[in-house]
Amino acid sequence: MTKLSCSASNCANNNKKYCCISSIDVTGNSAVNSEETCCSSFREKNDAFTNCTTEPNPSVNIACKAENCIHNSDKKCYAESIHIAGQSAYNDVETECSTFSCGY
Repeated sequence: MTKLSCSASNCANNNKKYCCISSIDVTGNSAVNSEETCCSSFREKNDAFTNCTTEPNPSVNIACKAENCIHNSDKKCYAESIHIAGQSAYNDVETECSTFSCGY
């Protein structure tokens, strides 16, 4: 499984820079750079809501729709590790897969 780190600290799924869900979805069907990708699993954290009922998980399944990425094979990410960026994100389009690497 791919190791995932995440700087989207305002995400309800983020705990200690790791995800608390078993899989995420990265979108960006025709992306040619990381800014054109995003983590569609992002959910804004607020005082009343968090998904972090489990321990942070550094290894998660990553469904990837960024077809031009060299790490994508059959809509799954096969990079050894990735980073989801979005330090001050308040919605999914303010995040990105900073590991994205265009292969076309």
